[in-house]
Amino acid sequence: MALSRGMCLLQPIRVKRGLTQEQLSKRIMRKTGVNISAATISLFETNKRPMTPLQMRAVCIALRTTEAKLYEWNE
Repeated sequence: MALSRGMCLLQPIRVKRGLTQEQLSKRIMRKTGVNISAATISLFETNKRPMTPLQMRAVCIALRTTEAKLYEWNE
């Protein structure tokens, strides 16, 4: 059985770090070379689009967090 993801916790983590969506987008590109637009970050934060494994890892690197902390994981 695959893991299912619950609510995305990206927004509170990003806000706690003092970053806008645009700033996070630029930081992801600078630190990982992965292009994730501010609009796409908004879709992640509102649970309208799930992150791919590559996007999730890039976000984690940029925010210095872990994959487990980005979602409320469903059992």
